[in-house]
Amino acid sequence: MAQELKGNAEEFFNELQRSKELQAKIKEGIEKLARDNGYNVNEEQLTAELRKRWQCHGRKQFFYSEPPGF
Repeated sequence: MAQELKGNAEEFFNELQRSKELQAKIKEGIEKLARDNGYNVNEEQLTAELRKRWQCHGRKQFFYSEPPGF
């Protein structure tokens, strides 16, 4: 049976901020994606690089920036 859709992107990111389970799935998924494409990296390295690229420039809370290519 297909899973019922819950809402929009904003609601997803709100839940992602609260849910340790969803955060773990994201971390696992990004590492698997990189390794499946030939990169020898781990989740900590990928997280550090994302934070460096999407840093907040003086703000004290996280925010999402549009990544290159989108």
